[in-house]
Amino acid sequence: MSRATPPPPPPATSAPPALTASDAIVEQLRCAIDERRSEREIRAILRLWCVEARQNDLTPEHFLVVIKQQFLRIPALQGTDGGSLRNALRESIVRMCIEEYFSTND
Repeated sequence: MSRATPPPPPPATSAPPALTASDAIVEQLRCAIDERRSEREIRAILRLWCVEARQNDLTPEHFLVVIKQQFLRIPALQGTDGGSLRNALRESIVRMCIEEYFSTND
């Protein structure tokens, strides 16, 4: 009796470039939020994150996905209860990231 050969693996898909925000940048952002630092200081951290994203050829759309995934690592940004302060903070971070991503002042 002959054995059946296993099916071939599925073809590779072209996924967006794999990049997660550097742990150091996310940790800096977490600390800045926890310590209630100024928007200027938070923006400086986000600027580093955007530089990293552009250096890794991350599209703005994929970078936005990365940003939102990293929110899960920052307790102050977690939760889905619709807290207005938390939502405002998330929106502010996304807005600043978009502004910095497209900024030409590197």
